Amino acid sequence: MSVVQDSARQRHSCYIGHDMWKWFPDVLIWTIVVVLGAVVGVRQLATGDARNGAPSFRGGPELLAILFTSATCAAANEEDFPDLYDRVIRRLRADATTHEVHLATMGVAIDWDIDAGLQALRRLGRFDEIAVGRNWLNSTALRLLAPTAGGTPTIPQVIVVSRHVSQNSGQIETTEDDVVLRLVGPEAIVAWERDGASLSWEN
Repeated sequence: MSVVQDSARQRHSCYIGHDMWKWFPDVLIWTIVVVLGAVVGVRQLATGDARNGAPSFRGGPELLAILFTSATCAAANEEDFPDLYDRVIRRLRADATTHEVHLATMGVAIDWDIDAGLQALRRLGRFDEIAVGRNWLNSTALRLLAPTAGGTPTIPQVIVVSRHVSQNSGQIETTEDDVVLRLVGPEAIVAWERDGASLSWEN
């Protein structure tokens, strides 16, 4: 009796093994698709600057446009907000190009939930740099939005800082960030884009 059962188990095991090899190509293909999808998703979220000439940027004047948002920000979750933000960045980029200044973008999601913050930024487009997490304790939020830093803890908000980047012998040096634009709240962002405003280039 035991010999028959062992034989049956062996036949069943061979069948399972054969079945696994039968489906192996499909499993492999789906694995590759999932991995590539994850890679593309990350690249779309956080490598926008590589698509905008960043590898050729070797130093000089630079503007960093920073968008502060969160997954629970009602205004940023409005259907038309991604298009609004895209228009703001296009206007800033055109202005920077005219003055031969490099523009980079950064997305900051002040969510406790990292995944929720990443999803909120992914919805808004590509960024060259991202910072996610810790709510109002987010290091970038503390540096630029805290009242002690002259900021206003309100989202959505767009802040543009100016700096000069130097690269010498493999070392990178930057001047202190100088805030040149603050768009606090959705109304300010809409008004700035609608009125065709531009940055002040007096300095």
